[in-house]
Amino acid sequence: MRVENNVHTLRWPAKSLDLNPIDHLLDLLKRKVRAQPLQLKLKELMRAIYQMCAAIPQQYIHRHILSMSTRHLAVNGTPGGCTKY
Repeated sequence: MRVENNVHTLRWPAKSLDLNPIDHLLDLLKRKVRAQPLQLKLKELMRAIYQMCAAIPQQYIHRHILSMSTRHLAVNGTPGGCTKY
């Protein structure tokens, strides 16, 4: 951990997908979009996507945010290797 101007920062691995919680939200949305009928027009699809985003439970989002410290430890523990995330 580095402290500069009284701001604590963590060593952060570059380009680590395991540390990006938005990927889990995007995966959830992709699965929901793929379950939609193929004949949806663009406006209908956009409306459905907005509704899907609004329907994501805050607990789901919050759980991924709270897992960041665990993800960070897992990634730093296996530099260049796989994690369960």
